[in-house]
Amino acid sequence: MITLREVNRENFGDVIDLSVSDGQIMINRKFQRMGYGEAAVKCLISIIKQDKEHDKIYISFFPENTAAKKLYEKLGFVPVGIVAKDEKAAYCLHYRN
Repeated sequence: MITLREVNRENFGDVIDLSVSDGQIMINRKFQRMGYGEAAVKCLISIIKQDKEHDKIYISFFPENTAAKKLYEKLGFVPVGIVAKDEKAAYCLHYRN
């Protein structure tokens, strides 16, 4: 398992809210649509790919979040269903190490 132990608050504290305990990444509203979300997801994908025991990354988001859907599809995630508990869309990225 890969965990993020520290966020440089001096550089990113006003932009990105990483909530590792419940697995959420949220971009401060005033910084949305500026590329920070894409950069954060690409960074996390890169970190996760270092774990040689896995070849998939799963994500979920609320279906009405069309910006998230567009971003995840752009990065190669494909729909795999709905998470019934909270009605979020589930997507997966397959990769090879």
